[in-house]
Amino acid sequence: MRITTLTTVTALAALVAVACSSSGSSGSSPPPRSTGNDAGGASPGADASSSVDASSSVDASSSADASPGVDACPVVPAGSPHSITGNITLTADGDAGVPFGTQNGSVVDLTAASIIGKTVVWATAPGGEQIANLPIPTEFGMATIGPDLTAHFTTSAQYTNGPWELAVFVSVTGGDLTKGPQPGDLAAFNLTPPTACQPPLTGVSIRVTIDDADATVNLDNSEFIRF
Repeated sequence: MRITTLTTVTALAALVAVACSSSGSSGSSPPPRSTGNDAGGASPGADASSSVDASSSVDASSSADASPGVDACPVVPAGSPHSITGNITLTADGDAGVPFGTQNGSVVDLTAASIIGKTVVWATAPGGEQIANLPIPTEFGMATIGPDLTAHFTTSAQYTNGPWELAVFVSVTGGDLTKGPQPGDLAAFNLTPPTACQPPLTGVSIRVTIDDADATVNLDNSEFIRF
């Protein structure tokens, strides 16, 4: 079933971005098995920057030129359009429930009954784009978590070669979808570093790369965070 209200999708995308961004900016750990990118580093003070001479500037420039940039990346032929299939498979941890990471790095367990039958909302965007920053996603739709704690969806065949973003969340609370994910809902994202020549990760979606074939994204507990 498709979402038919543009304002609904825009609100959902924006709130997914806010919720997931706040989990990353708070310094908390991502969900289990998600990997992170940390580009931190100390910045030189005013005195240090004033002492840089011409020769060091030349060296720095040469070093920068030696690094692969956009111009060094090969042009990827668009190819024929393909689809993206999403498979969500959640697993219970015995009698403890279904475990998920949280914004503060802890793990919480939800009962299977609280997840079964709940709505899954998904949306796509070009690689490197936060869906919340777009007037409208490339595509969007909904699915339902089944009795076996799985859900499946397939996009239309409109995705050409290269990186794309897939945002997914589960409305566990069953709240008003026009208000986006509520506290207690589940949102998926992955921080695995992108391959060379791809745009930086958004931090609030799953990176999907089309390479002359349909793509399949398998999501389990580790890709979802409960907030």
